[in-house]
Amino acid sequence: MKPCITVLIPTLNAEPFLEVALSSLYAQTVTDFKILVLDGGSTDNTRKIAISHDRVEFIQCGAIGLGAQLNVGLAKADTSLIARMDADDVSLPGRFEAQLSAFKDSNVAIVGTQIELAVASTICRGQPLPQSHKAIRKELLAGFPAFCHPSVMFRRDLARRQRGYAISGLGEDLDFFLRMTEAGRGLNLPNVLYRYRLHERSASHTSMDEIRRNYAYALVCAQARRDRLPEPTAASHAKIWRDRPWITRLATKVDSFASRLYRESRMRIAGGRLITGGIGAAISVALRPNLVKVRTRIALRRFAGLEERG
Repeated sequence: MKPCITVLIPTLNAEPFLEVALSSLYAQTVTDFKILVLDGGSTDNTRKIAISHDRVEFIQCGAIGLGAQLNVGLAKADTSLIARMDADDVSLPGRFEAQLSAFKDSNVAIVGTQIELAVASTICRGQPLPQSHKAIRKELLAGFPAFCHPSVMFRRDLARRQRGYAISGLGEDLDFFLRMTEAGRGLNLPNVLYRYRLHERSASHTSMDEIRRNYAYALVCAQARRDRLPEPTAASHAKIWRDRPWITRLATKVDSFASRLYRESRMRIAGGRLITGGIGAAISVALRPNLVKVRTRIALRRFAGLEERG
């Protein structure tokens, strides 16, 4: 019988974690899926580990960028639903079952979950993610992804119609989420169903400047769509980005620094360095007032029982 879910796992030298990631998929309560491992040029045993498992197809993509890797998988997939996962993470039991249930609503385009964080051997709760479509859209339009990307499941055909991953490199997630939630409803489930690993090798930790540039491009394109204007090209945006006033460039550097500092602080706290981790986290929050404003608004709406009405 044809599977109903294709799992897209981009990899690059994922040998230390891939076995655990794949095992977590085979432990799902829903087993009607297949896996595409989309490799970006690994030089370790990633391929050997991947092909040793059933229902896994290994695709050598080369160093084309994360968004482009995912587009290879999106084009290859022949199932109605696509699930994302990162090679260093864990899908908790019941994840697929809960997400499939949400897609009984035909208006739903994309579904994420709440997450927990893994730092070495320590597990801690992640930042709560907005659950309703309205709250998700507010956070996306403020420039924050609103979903944990590797936790999401989405409709394949809708994603293709929305240009898939229009940004080929890192920072592809914000643009993708904006497009998908323009085409249908976005939801984050209330339960923790995904374990996201924090470590210093992760691309989101080491390439924050590229991510910030592509997030800015995603917001410009989203505004153009709302204004019914042609979207700018990536090349034209890159030129504008390079020519920004120095004060704007400085603000971006500060934002990137704050993002890295927050991740590092969470790792320190999980490792027992509570004082240095707490100080770092406080500094990172102070440097990102817009994020604080958005997250505070979401928390207050949730506390008042208002979020799920929108």
